[in-house]
Amino acid sequence: MEYKNEPNWTCFYQTLAKIGPKMLKGVPRVLKEWLDEAAVETDRLYSYGLQTGFYYNWNENSHENAVLSALSDWERNVHVALNDAVDYFFYGESQSKIISLKKSVSNVKLITEKKYIDKLINAASSPEITEEPSEPIVEKLSFELLPAEIWFSDLSMKKYFEDIGKREKGKGIEIDWERIEKIKSLNPVKCYVGTSGWQGYIVFEFDYTEKVILECPVFGSATYILSGDWRKMIGHSRKYLRTMFPDDYEKIVHKGDWLLRIKNLITIT
Repeated sequence: MEYKNEPNWTCFYQTLAKIGPKMLKGVPRVLKEWLDEAAVETDRLYSYGLQTGFYYNWNENSHENAVLSALSDWERNVHVALNDAVDYFFYGESQSKIISLKKSVSNVKLITEKKYIDKLINAASSPEITEEPSEPIVEKLSFELLPAEIWFSDLSMKKYFEDIGKREKGKGIEIDWERIEKIKSLNPVKCYVGTSGWQGYIVFEFDYTEKVILECPVFGSATYILSGDWRKMIGHSRKYLRTMFPDDYEKIVHKGDWLLRIKNLITIT
């Protein structure tokens, strides 16, 4: 089907991915981080019906009605995704906890605000960009190798993060040291700490896989698993990695049995 006066779907959906989560009320705290990332970094909340319905309503009804209808479809996708996330991340948890979470998910509501509706209309009304995209800005980063006798010392590692906390004083940094302990249980053989850009991240190398794990014990940070020439890859920003190395890049959110997912990805036997 051809549409007249087609909206800029790409710009519309990218804008929806950024501001949509802000319109949601009642998202369980344990799923909020995952949902925010899923909206922006995956197509988990996308559906073909959402896109085709938006195109149809944009041409046959008012632009505001097209946006409102799309938001209704997107909200349904959110509920499906959240229910799937509960099943995935909390597999093995008590039935009462799962039931409670799913009840909370059923109460999640999308509250429309005029400022957001206007932003979405403007995004869909913007002209398509046809020229070739410019080269991304390369962010040079560096890591420093730590001798095993140092990085296996809890005191040395904790001092590293204490120093970060002092430099970032007042920013509400919380450290989850258990993350590092769990990664160390996978028997890494080398460790590198970030000295700029990836500050707070630690690279773990293993002798049984070419993949490396980038872990950060700062609350709110995700785990990254890289394959290929990881030294070349970490010379760039995380956004650059997602764009230029999609097949050599995995991101793990610290929900549910995240360590098991990491084990599966680095093919431990």
